[in-house]
Amino acid sequence: LNTRVSYEKTRDFKMDDLDLKRVVDALDEFCDGWKDIKYVHVAGSKGEGSVSHLISDYLLRSGNKVGLFTSPHVVSICERIMVSGENVSEDDFANLVERFSKFSFPELTYFEILFVMAIRSFLDAGVAFAVLEVGLGGRLDATNVVSPVVCVLNKVEMEHADILGDSLEAILGEKMGIKKDGVPMVVGYQSDEVYALLEGREEIIFAEKKCGKCNDFREGNYNVAVLALEEFLGTVDVGVFSDVIENFQLVGRFDVREVDGKWVVFDMAHTLSSMDALISQLRFYFNNFDPVFLFSLMKDKDVDGITERLSSVGELNFVDCGEERGVEVEEDCFSGYERVLNGLKKDQVMVVTGSVYLIGKILKRYF
Repeated sequence: LNTRVSYEKTRDFKMDDLDLKRVVDALDEFCDGWKDIKYVHVAGSKGEGSVSHLISDYLLRSGNKVGLFTSPHVVSICERIMVSGENVSEDDFANLVERFSKFSFPELTYFEILFVMAIRSFLDAGVAFAVLEVGLGGRLDATNVVSPVVCVLNKVEMEHADILGDSLEAILGEKMGIKKDGVPMVVGYQSDEVYALLEGREEIIFAEKKCGKCNDFREGNYNVAVLALEEFLGTVDVGVFSDVIENFQLVGRFDVREVDGKWVVFDMAHTLSSMDALISQLRFYFNNFDPVFLFSLMKDKDVDGITERLSSVGELNFVDCGEERGVEVEEDCFSGYERVLNGLKKDQVMVVTGSVYLIGKILKRYF
């Protein structure tokens, strides 16, 4: 897999370099029957991973076999392919790679192969539903070859502007590329600018119109997931969904851990609005603690804006997560983590944030 081009590692490409036909060709040869699965397709800049997991968890708790494909992974690549709530095992993952390697598709990228392997895994398990999280954009994302029962567009923000376009309208256009004629699309809570750009679109269900305004991003994700489920199931069992919420926790999403009597929070926030949501959660759950941030960022993020926002709230420790796309600074992430943790006072909470790579490397080494 690591011999293949990975656009997660490099940004030396344009959207039009992607080709969905090669993905379809690989699916037709490696995944006979792939069109028979009922797909839920989820895009967005923020919260799409949580919404995907919520939908998958509900379908599973309702007695269905469910596949879930998400990205990026935090600790293990096996996190990206889940069947009925469990990560694919390392042995099964290795077997999938070996099986795929016997086919001749040298032009497929790292992400495209992972997607094709996920569908093969879902078929082997006999899933009825598969929830797919878009990797980048939507229009030319590998996942955009399916005919879903419902599409979801969660919060859209300025992100990946070097690839998706340098305006909110351009970025929204790429993400709206997953919309299919005759297929309903549930739209999550958006900015006024995004709402204006979506005005007049057909077959769209707006969470804000159905459920009212919502300033809590977790509740917003819940509303979006319920609306999506209702679109293809008809009704949602409130008791089952409440059980999903009660047991809901994702690695690296306001992931609270106690280390030597000290509190450490891991959160994958990497945009201004997701940082605002993180800060709101910190104020609610740790209102008597001062946050100490350990963070790194990719170069294509709003580095100045995020740095300014975090520094206005608590102590800032900018570290290098060792990725080619990352902002280079003097201190590496491991020495920074140990320094901050060792110096953490009883009235402080350490917050590791800004990059999934930073969170993944810290969790993998220390937990």
